Amino acid sequence: MTRSNLFTTAVVIFSLLFFSSCLDNQISDASEETVFLKVQDEINSTSQADLAIQNAEESIAAFLSSSSSNVKRVQKAFSGPEITLISKDKEFPRFYKINFGDKYEDIHGNIFRGVIFKIQSSYKENEFVFGNLIIDYPIYEKYKELFQKGDNKFYINDKLVEGYKRVDALEEGVLKFVSEIIIDKSSKQETFRYSESQRVLTDDNKTKDIYTDDSFAFTGYSKGNIFVNGRIVDYTYEIQEALKTVADWRYFVSGVTEVRIGKSTQTRYYGDGEKDDVAVQVTNGVKKEIVISWDKK
Repeated sequence: MTRSNLFTTAVVIFSLLFFSSCLDNQISDASEETVFLKVQDEINSTSQADLAIQNAEESIAAFLSSSSSNVKRVQKAFSGPEITLISKDKEFPRFYKINFGDKYEDIHGNIFRGVIFKIQSSYKENEFVFGNLIIDYPIYEKYKELFQKGDNKFYINDKLVEGYKRVDALEEGVLKFVSEIIIDKSSKQETFRYSESQRVLTDDNKTKDIYTDDSFAFTGYSKGNIFVNGRIVDYTYEIQEALKTVADWRYFVSGVTEVRIGKSTQTRYYGDGEKDDVAVQVTNGVKKEIVISWDKK
């Protein structure tokens, strides 16, 4: 993977860390382990919204690399969604409309339907918006009719998705992520997720590859909810000590995180730098060693 694909992959990588979700003030002892397990799975899994963004970014990249993209402002990018460059391609901000049509199935079996907008304010600032766009950019008025033309809602597996995700390069080697996603709004199954996070490059061996041979430190927090056994579960997630990764290893080698559900807490200690898949987990004072696995979808 080359560094030119940084934003495409980074949007997905961080979903492994920062998407969260609550019961009442306290969890019963009988269900405590199950509830925390589901919340941890949610935090450490790639969200469906991020998968949609990944598809959008890949299609935009294909659109921009196509020889005809200099001529056409609308193009079907290979087998992906239809890409429309609404603003002038040499000016910022740049607005892209990514239309998934009535039914687009990704490799995971998710069904995407409708429109995502991408706003590129500069080479270092990117934002993805779900739902009808209302933004505070002067250029927006110029293209307002195009933005609002038709039904610009977005659905994942027939559930309405609204919100945004922003990726900013603060300086060389430092990315900041902010997102707020609401799924199935105004229904009994409504869920929301808000997160802020930052990734810092700690060791760069100057090769063309990233994520496989560089090292990073992650900080941030998130909050949101999920459904567990028919009940809504609200939670918060915080990285108390930076989570660190090293080359050629998929799991964290150090760092401390805390999940809080009402008055209940679960803290994970990821070690002191060793490459292993083991963490120490403390749930309301009860300590045990666990094996980490991010293979669950």
